Amino acid sequence: MTADTVRTVVEDDVARGLVPLYLCATMGTTGVGAVDPIRELGEVARRHGMWLHVDAAYAGSAAICTEYQGYLDGVELADSVSMNPHKWFLTNMDCCCLWVASPTTLTAALSTDDPEYLKNVGANGGGKALSHLIAIDYKDWQISLSHRFRAMKLWFVLRRYGAAGMRSYIRRHITMAEWFEHAVNADERFEVVIPRRFL
Repeated sequence: MTADTVRTVVEDDVARGLVPLYLCATMGTTGVGAVDPIRELGEVARRHGMWLHVDAAYAGSAAICTEYQGYLDGVELADSVSMNPHKWFLTNMDCCCLWVASPTTLTAALSTDDPEYLKNVGANGGGKALSHLIAIDYKDWQISLSHRFRAMKLWFVLRRYGAAGMRSYIRRHITMAEWFEHAVNADERFEVVIPRRFL
């Protein structure tokens, strides 16, 4: 995406009476490694009150290396950022790191207690059972609401390899990708359509 294109589309939507809500910028898409101009998109999002999410699912791992942190320029304008250590950070499936600028905004949106349509019949507004009606909420009685210790997977990787080991791992992969790109460019049967950023 380019900021100019997004700005034009958003301004057209606003002119038609629509309310812009969400903008997702990418830092290394999983499929093709594309990188959006996060700072410029963040400025558009701020101007129009949109939630800006930065999807760094695959290439966010490269940000452990200082030479790739520039791709995250403007990330401080984001409302949320996600990265999947199971994609390029030696971590087993499934593990996602999510950072949010305002955790209460996220938890309020996902609350199962506040929405009127999730309150039990016979409960006193706040979910407290009336004396003559007892509402048992079985959603609070299940394992699925507990945690599967995904953070432990990442913790073990970081303890085993350390920051230096992870940087070496990422850089080794990028070096192999550079070699492959050079080999493809040297072969007249093939064409590199878009220059490689990461892998």
